[in-house]
Amino acid sequence: MSLCAEQKNVWMKNDQNKTGYCNYYFSEDRGQCTVVAYGEVDFEQSVRLMDEVVNDPVFHEDMLLLVNLKGIQYHPDYNEFISLKDHLKSLKPRLNNKIALVCSRKMDILAHLMCAFLNKENVDIKTFIKLEEAENWLKMTRKVGRY
Repeated sequence: MSLCAEQKNVWMKNDQNKTGYCNYYFSEDRGQCTVVAYGEVDFEQSVRLMDEVVNDPVFHEDMLLLVNLKGIQYHPDYNEFISLKDHLKSLKPRLNNKIALVCSRKMDILAHLMCAFLNKENVDIKTFIKLEEAENWLKMTRKVGRY
């Protein structure tokens, strides 16, 4: 895998001394950005990360996006969930390609609900429990000639 940007590592801390970790990187040969997060994160950190990824100079709107959240310990309340959905919806002009969201079984129902809301807004997002299935779904896009 060739990287066309340095891997970005971000330690996330909040006021309750919870810590989480996130990194993201770009793969030129795959036309893909991969985000991996784990640990304890909160709403503000989640929004900040979304903004950082889509505003990175290497990111472009046709890039595939693989978001691996299997290891996070974050369960948004109703208001946070709706705000996350609205924030992702606001990023739609920067997200013209597929987004594969990988999460734990514990978060699967919320992830499916998020995908259902965003699919209605023409955001092509799908949730997976297994990383391999998410990668295969994105790979099918590359085979049809986008990358």
